Amino acid sequence: MELANLLTKKRIEDMARQFVNEPDSFDLESLSSKTPDVFLSYSHSDLSFVKTVVTFLFYAKGGIRGYADRLDVSMNHEPDIDTAVSIKNKISNANKVIYIASYQSLKSPWCNWEIGLSDGIKGADKVAILSAKANNGRWHRNEYLQQYPLISYDLQKHTFIVIYPNGKAKSLYDWIKDN
Repeated sequence: MELANLLTKKRIEDMARQFVNEPDSFDLESLSSKTPDVFLSYSHSDLSFVKTVVTFLFYAKGGIRGYADRLDVSMNHEPDIDTAVSIKNKISNANKVIYIASYQSLKSPWCNWEIGLSDGIKGADKVAILSAKANNGRWHRNEYLQQYPLISYDLQKHTFIVIYPNGKAKSLYDWIKDN
């Protein structure tokens, strides 16, 4: 599981890197202020990787719009009640939620609030974990994450997949687009 998580992260970075220098590259800030397909829950210390995920989703996954609060110029970046209300609205309006699990996000009270809120609003099957750290699948001290699907890379099919806790899988694109 640890190798698969790191391989998935590297593949996302490699695919996104292909598009970073495109002449008609979109503006990440304006993209994130539109109605998102996917809300990204992450630690602000992982913003560089989150930008990569936003690029990957848009270019490699058929124009899927990922929302990251730090890229939203209309968002109040000082945590307060308005921040919480805005995030709650973005989660409600997004089709799916991707929790980017890193050492920092696992310790973040905001990220833990966002995943709990997402589960309550959308249900566990509409929240997926994208691991940005080595992990054996047990999520020590965060065992509740085992109830969510995991984003991985299928080496045989050369595609990104979402694996449910029961072992069933579907393509990442299909998971995001399914209501």
